[in-house]
Amino acid sequence: MTDAGNQFAVICALSAVGAAAGCLLAVVRFVETSLGLRAITRFLSEFVVTTGCGALLWLVVLRMCAGEVRLFFVFPTAVFGTVLFICISKALIPLVPRAKEAAKRFSDSHKDGFIARHILK
Repeated sequence: MTDAGNQFAVICALSAVGAAAGCLLAVVRFVETSLGLRAITRFLSEFVVTTGCGALLWLVVLRMCAGEVRLFFVFPTAVFGTVLFICISKALIPLVPRAKEAAKRFSDSHKDGFIARHILK
């Protein structure tokens, strides 16, 4: 892997995997905070995100680097994942009260068949 173009492509792909992981983990945190889900649900969703991004990471390493694992590969993935997780989490914080209110309105509208009686007549 001495070609500079190939190295740049690998770093870009690993950064994209880290960015996807950070975004998805921030969304999982927002949904869990807004809906007040159980801890096991949050664990399972974070496990699925981490496993999927880990599989993508290995796919990038196997396909683009012929299976050569280097310690540097962890750096761009971790940096982009962490930065995007923090930024998106900070951006979603003001939306939490409105999302909780919308979830409450949604659950209240399904009580006693409100939608079936009044809206779907």
